[in-house]
Amino acid sequence: MLDLPSKDLHIRKWLSFILENKVEHVVLHSVFRDMYTLPQLFYTCSSLITFDLSNCAFEKGAVISWKSLKTLKFDTVVLDDETSVKLLSGCPALETMELTSCYSFRHLEINNSNLKRLKLEGVLPMNEGGERSFEIIAPYLQQLEIIGGIHDIKCRLVNVSSLVSAPLNFFIACVSQLDSTFVYVEDDSCHDHHQVFWTLIQDYLQKVSHVMELTIATWFAEVLFMPQLDEVLLPELKCKCLTLKLHITKYNLYGVASLLQASPHMETLNIDMESGAELSWIRGCRSLWNTTFLINAKQKSFTLRLLPPMFHTS
Repeated sequence: MLDLPSKDLHIRKWLSFILENKVEHVVLHSVFRDMYTLPQLFYTCSSLITFDLSNCAFEKGAVISWKSLKTLKFDTVVLDDETSVKLLSGCPALETMELTSCYSFRHLEINNSNLKRLKLEGVLPMNEGGERSFEIIAPYLQQLEIIGGIHDIKCRLVNVSSLVSAPLNFFIACVSQLDSTFVYVEDDSCHDHHQVFWTLIQDYLQKVSHVMELTIATWFAEVLFMPQLDEVLLPELKCKCLTLKLHITKYNLYGVASLLQASPHMETLNIDMESGAELSWIRGCRSLWNTTFLINAKQKSFTLRLLPPMFHTS
C-alpha cells in the first residue's frame, strides 16, 4: 500500500497529465483519511469545463484561474471565505455550482452574472466561536436549491433578487435538539430559538416572494404554525407553481393553509407525501384546495403524489 507522499506524487503526475493534454472534464475524489490538498500547479488549468472534487482542501493563498470552468461540484471540501472569493473571481464563465457538506465559509457573495444555479446540501457546522450562520448574496442567481439538514446554522438570504426557482427542502435543528456531538435529542422547550426560526422563515418568504416556482418542505410548514405565532401574517407570494414536500406531522395542515392563503397568484399546487399518510390528512389537503380555489380563480391544477414511506429528517 502506498504511503501518503507516494500517493501525492502519483496524483501530481495525473494532474500534470490533465494540464498537458488540456482535459476538459475532471473528477477527483480523494479516499484518503485526511483531506488531500490540491497543489498549486492545478489552480491555473485553463482547459477545465466541469470539475467534480471530493474530500479535498485548497492551499492557503492559492491563486485560482479556471477561466473556462462552467460546472463545479464540491463534496466535503474546506471552503473558507477567502478561498470562496478567489474561486468565484477566478471562474468568470461558471454557470452552475453545487456544494455538498462543504464548510468553513460564512459569507458567499456571487457577483458573476453567468452563474445562474446554486445548490447547497447538508451544510456543516463551523467550529469558530460566535453566531453559527452564513449569508448568501447572489443578485444574478436564477435558481437556488437548499436541501438536507444544516444543523442549527442560520442561513440568511441577503440579495437573491433575480431568482425564478427556489427549491428550499431543508431544515434547521433547534439547539435543544443537539448535544455536544450534534446528535438529535428530544426537547420541545426552546421557545426563544423557535422565535428565531419564525424570523428566518418570514425573511425567507419575503426574499423569495417574487419567484415563479417555489418548493418548500415539512420544516417550513411546521414553523408556520407554531402556536405562539398563529396570528402573524405572511408576505404575499407571487409564485405560480407551489410544490410542498411533506411527511405527516400534526402542524403540517395548518402551515399549508397559511401558505395557500399567501399565494393568490398560484396556478399549480403539487403536494408530495408518504403513501402511509392518514386518510383524514389527505382529505384535509383536498378540502384546503377546494377552499383556496374559491378564493383564487387562477388556480388550475392540483396534484397529490403519494410516495413510499421512508425515514425523514426535514
